[in-house]
Amino acid sequence: MADGIRLERVSFGYNGTQVFDELTLQVPGSMGTAVIGANGSGKSTLLGLIAGTLRPQSGSIDVRNPEGIALAVQHNQVSETFPITVAEAVAMGRWRSLGLWRRASNADRAIVDYWIAAFDLDDLRRRRLGSLSGGQRQRTLLAQTFAQESPIVLLDEPTVGLDAESRERLRFHVDRLARAGTTVVAATHDVELAGRFDLCVLLGGGRVLATGTPSDVLTESNLAAALTLG
Repeated sequence: MADGIRLERVSFGYNGTQVFDELTLQVPGSMGTAVIGANGSGKSTLLGLIAGTLRPQSGSIDVRNPEGIALAVQHNQVSETFPITVAEAVAMGRWRSLGLWRRASNADRAIVDYWIAAFDLDDLRRRRLGSLSGGQRQRTLLAQTFAQESPIVLLDEPTVGLDAESRERLRFHVDRLARAGTTVVAATHDVELAGRFDLCVLLGGGRVLATGTPSDVLTESNLAAALTLG
């Protein structure tokens, strides 16, 4: 499928602790996939490997469009002292398409304005990131990521810090983008969010425990096994 992702016998670890040992996984393109598992199961590590911010110790990762990946990190991974406003942070999402020299066009500004409104950030445009709450920073990072209009979108625990209304806004836009052909992969502990995706991948003990539709994967027995394995 277009913009599909394939990991073949991938091994990776940190500081002598193995996270994955010959992990094999196929992520279909042009749909939404939720990666779910207990803390420490490797969800964020998997996104880093797909995005290329982490390199596998062995194995291969095949991404059909590696230059077209947008990764939304968790808000606590961004320094509160970074001296930019919300509007400037979201506008950074257009930098890849602009390059070094091209100025933002009316179309670029319209995209930025759309995503600022989509995550209810209009009243925060001039606020510095460091003055925001965790949830407000999370919404800003999500708006920045979606503003890239990339064919592959990776979301790392996207609902952390979000209130109920913001979570619903996120679910709506994930649904819409996946229906439009974007490959969306979300690493999440939010079972409700995972249930809105086309496909679920359940991780535990450094391996894939189950793959399939949410109704097939998100069962009590599967989730209990994942929590046991970590």
